[in-house]
Amino acid sequence: MHRWLEGKGGSDREKVVAGFQKRLWEMAKAGDRDYNKLGVALSLIWRDLTAEVGSLQGYADAPRQTQKKLLVKLIDYELSCREKGNTAESVGAELLSYLLAMVAAHDVDGEDMMAGPLEELARIGDPDAVIVRPPAN
Repeated sequence: MHRWLEGKGGSDREKVVAGFQKRLWEMAKAGDRDYNKLGVALSLIWRDLTAEVGSLQGYADAPRQTQKKLLVKLIDYELSCREKGNTAESVGAELLSYLLAMVAAHDVDGEDMMAGPLEELARIGDPDAVIVRPPAN
């Protein structure tokens, strides 16, 4: 997977997939209350992102600079929430940033693995949330 941060190189795919799976597993084990808080936080973060790009397809179609700007903004939000102790918001942003990294890298398998569980989780906060891209014609 391509890294955007200067001075970095090589592939992050395994690290991104492992980070996603570990974080999702940790939150599922944390209990219903924390898992539900995460779902609500994720749905709100997703709503804010789609206000800028419309959908996951909109993100995929956005110019590389726009993708980078949105991903960096999401990571900054994650770090800010983590510093403030807002776990649900921090983890929601982290999980979504893993998905956006996969989309930006054109990693369809990684996107497919992440989008479904994230959509299911986001539907806790918004029953109409749509994250998964429709199949290509």
